[in-house]
Amino acid sequence: MTQKWFPSLSILAGNTAIFCPKDLEMLQKLSKTPSIGQEKITQQGEQESLFRNILAGYGKWEFDPMDLNNPFPDNEGSVHIWQGYEDKIIPYKLNRYIAEKLPWIRYQLSRNS
Repeated sequence: MTQKWFPSLSILAGNTAIFCPKDLEMLQKLSKTPSIGQEKITQQGEQESLFRNILAGYGKWEFDPMDLNNPFPDNEGSVHIWQGYEDKIIPYKLNRYIAEKLPWIRYQLSRNS
């Protein structure tokens, strides 16, 4: 018998509640043309994929993002974060905070996505 203690938040399990309407529209367009290697996404199983996502999102990182240095100190490039206001996975306030603390990051918030 298989028992699930936590509901899956993964699109891999068919849960689309974490996406805003614009995300769902884009996913529908992307699904018409499968990506090369897409079958490998869950090669180790859905539970392993979900576990890795949880580790990345909530586990202890080996570095503090606030300690990152500008990778383009001579302005030969730039770092941008583009984010949708309706993003249900990463709160826009989190990325806005990071961009305020690291002024070399250019943060753009799209209100209609």
